[in-house]
Amino acid sequence: MSSRTIATPLALGLAFVLSCASALDRSACADGQCASALPSVPTAGACAASDDAIQPEAAGTSCPAECDRCEGGVCQIECREGSSCARETVACPPGMDCEVSCSGDAACESATIEGPTGFALEIDCHGRSACGGAVVNSGRDVELNCRGAEACGSTTMHCGAGGCDWACATKASCKGIVVD
Repeated sequence: MSSRTIATPLALGLAFVLSCASALDRSACADGQCASALPSVPTAGACAASDDAIQPEAAGTSCPAECDRCEGGVCQIECREGSSCARETVACPPGMDCEVSCSGDAACESATIEGPTGFALEIDCHGRSACGGAVVNSGRDVELNCRGAEACGSTTMHCGAGGCDWACATKASCKGIVVD
C-alpha cells in the first residue's frame, strides 16, 4: 500500500471531522447555524434546525437563581435527602427546560413541583419515597422516573399539552400514582 493510499482517506476523514466538529458542539448551534472555535472550519448548515434543537445560553447571561446549575440551556435543580425540597414548592424558572433530581429518601416528599410553562420538565426520583405524595404540574412535556421503594407512591402528575411519560423501576415504585 502506498503512502498516497493511506494519506487520502486520512485527509478526507480529518476534513470530515473538522467540518463536523462544530455540529458536535451542541452548545454552539442555533437556528440551523453553528459557530466554530476554529475560524477556518465551514459551519453554515452544519446543524439541523428542529423544534427540539438545543439553544445556547446567551453570552453574559447567568443561570437563574432557582437552578443549582444550567447545562445546555437546561435548568438543573437538585434536591437531596434532608433538603428543603420536601413539603415545599420547587418552581422551575420560565423560558427553559428543567430537570429536577430528587435523590435520597423523602428528598421531595409531599413537594409541589412546578414545570416551566411551554417547556419540558424531567423529574428523577431515586430513593425511598423520594417523590412520595408529590404534586407535579408540568409545563408542556413531563417525564417522571421512579427508582426506589415507593419512590413515586401517591404522587399526582398533572400532564401538560405535550408528552406525559413515567417509568417505574418496580410496581412498588409507583404504588398509588395518579396521572391526569
